[in-house]
Amino acid sequence: CFVKNPREHSIVNTNDCMEMAAKGEDARPTKLYPVWSTPGSQLADFGVGVGIYFLTLKISAVICLIAGLINIPTILYFEGSNYSNRQEGISNGGLKGSAVCTDVEWKACPSCVRSDWDYFPSDPSRFASIPADIFAPSDSSLAFILVNNCNIADRYAGIASFCSLIFVTVSVFLLSRYLRKKEVDFDLQEQTATDYSIEVINPPVDANDPEVWKEYMEGILPDEVQNKHVTCCTVALDNTKLINHLSARRQLMLQLELMTPPEIPFDKHNIEELGHEIPLPPTWKRYLCFATDPRALIAKIRVHEENIEELSTQTFE
Repeated sequence: CFVKNPREHSIVNTNDCMEMAAKGEDARPTKLYPVWSTPGSQLADFGVGVGIYFLTLKISAVICLIAGLINIPTILYFEGSNYSNRQEGISNGGLKGSAVCTDVEWKACPSCVRSDWDYFPSDPSRFASIPADIFAPSDSSLAFILVNNCNIADRYAGIASFCSLIFVTVSVFLLSRYLRKKEVDFDLQEQTATDYSIEVINPPVDANDPEVWKEYMEGILPDEVQNKHVTCCTVALDNTKLINHLSARRQLMLQLELMTPPEIPFDKHNIEELGHEIPLPPTWKRYLCFATDPRALIAKIRVHEENIEELSTQTFE
């Protein structure tokens, strides 16, 4: 089988199966993962998310390739002479075959005003005006606008674009269902502590000694089981509210530390003074970027600390 060293990203070739190697494996030869020939399923050894990520990349590349092939008639039409005179004047080769129109001309537009081009997408370069009488002073002016003469008259170009849209939509839907299935397959291929764990959801109220649980679990195993033992036993108390407040306080404290300038020492036991030393974020950043006021963070931390102090006096079962 192949023995992998996750830290070194290497494998050992033995038989025809895959087995995770312990860190520091040096009893058998290793080599780096091949860039092109490593199966995607084996990348799940680094986590199910890693395997799903690279599988998504591979399938998405195929989807985009097929969608591009479907759009070849549209690209040829836009690049041809029937749409925009072969798009003369385009220096960027990447825009060739796109819907960019180079067949333009200025036309009079008496009802157009400059303010019409102030809205998004604003493009004042397509608007111009000259005096109504260029030989005599006049308060009035004549407006001109730059008009595209390109017209998508080929129905096959539209059909190709519509077909590619339908193909991508259906492909993304099927891809999501396929990835959910592969996520289960990747998880089944990897052996973790969860696969050998037992959760007791209705224990007795006073059964909160891990050693007692360890002896009980080892005692109920059949006698024919060799080397039977419980590796780890954890008793979770009903202290969810306390844990939530501790976690929230830790996150707020970390956020406050990140807001503290390097020249100001961070003292988590004296955060009141930090509130006066940390500069306030600009007004525009508070409204546009939702930047947090350090004094508001400190107030939230104090609220959590009061709840933690109150809950710490309770006995949890």
